[in-house]
Amino acid sequence: DNIRGFYFSWVTMGISTISAACNAFLLTILITYIRFRQKHKIIVALSIADLVNSIAICIQYGHKATVLGEINDTGVVPTSTSARCALNPASFMETIGALWPAIISFLVAAENFVLVNVSGRVRRIIKHRAPLLIGFSVLLVAGFMIVGTIGAFSHADREVGWWCPRHKYISNTYGEAVDLTNFSGYVIALTLNIIAAIILRMKTKKYPDVDMHEESQKIICHLFSTISAVLLVSVPNVFLHYAPSSEITQILEYPFAWCFALNSGLSIVVCLAFLEDFRKSMRVFHARLFCRYVPSGHESVSRTTTASLSDETRWRHAGITNY
Repeated sequence: DNIRGFYFSWVTMGISTISAACNAFLLTILITYIRFRQKHKIIVALSIADLVNSIAICIQYGHKATVLGEINDTGVVPTSTSARCALNPASFMETIGALWPAIISFLVAAENFVLVNVSGRVRRIIKHRAPLLIGFSVLLVAGFMIVGTIGAFSHADREVGWWCPRHKYISNTYGEAVDLTNFSGYVIALTLNIIAAIILRMKTKKYPDVDMHEESQKIICHLFSTISAVLLVSVPNVFLHYAPSSEITQILEYPFAWCFALNSGLSIVVCLAFLEDFRKSMRVFHARLFCRYVPSGHESVSRTTTASLSDETRWRHAGITNY
């Protein structure tokens, strides 16, 4: 088992490293182009959260591979305490990676749901509140981390094993709260995105002359992102949580860790598939990288917008008051 775990840990490290590289490249594109960054702040934040999660998985399984290698060489199984686990960067980042992407996904879905159901004026106000949503998500994660750290240091000398599962080094209640937040965040986000997509499709049929392409792209992008998160994160977590025995948990651990890492790296694929702004940014980035000529109309995403009326104005001219 230790030998299998050693090699599988290295495989997990490799997958999570590729995932982190994809997110780092995605962030480079997102941050480079001002217009995209202004329009899609929450996507930028979600990419940062996925990057943190990928790095957390890499550090976590890198540590596990190192320890399992030492166990294979010496036959001595190390121990750890709650305090040492709380100060372990891998444990710290693992909790952030479990919480932050799920919370941001929920906030994005909630924003999508509200935007397709409110008037133009309220909609304009909400669209400019993305920094507040991001700040709120950071506060929630920080609150979880503070509570967890206090809980771990309340029994600092308790031995919990070298792997540092948060259910043990903090408490079972805390671990279940993190798992529940992760699961409910993605599942509720998926539900809200589905409802928002249905409402937007109904409005598209009712008002065919109104351009809703940008709104549709954003919602579909987030919809597929949450579908992958539910399938690759939420469902595996449920199986791990309700596994009938520790042997089954050990069998499922590594394949599910690969699913978690894969989900964190899919953001770039989803953006390429569904966000036209991102595809334009990629073309400009590629052209600049290889010193190719970029037409003035495509020098940056900020210049790809036309002189047409804003979305809210087009809605008002079409006589729509509930968008």
